[in-house]
Amino acid sequence: MKPNFEQMSKTELRKYVATHPDDQEAFYALVDRLTAQPSSQVYPASMTPGEIQETILSHIQNKQHSTDT
Repeated sequence: MKPNFEQMSKTELRKYVATHPDDQEAFYALVDRLTAQPSSQVYPASMTPGEIQETILSHIQNKQHSTDT
């Protein structure tokens, strides 16, 4: 019986694919998940050093809040 890939976290799904390399359904589920949530943000080159620092600090604070909940 296969696990429900939609209920797995991205980390759990990565581990499953790593331990079950022949499971194409799991692989495609992981690829779909990764492409649905891009992990990078593009910022304009015209940002000042102060704006860059502010953006980085805001990102760090948001990450800390999301792991606390």
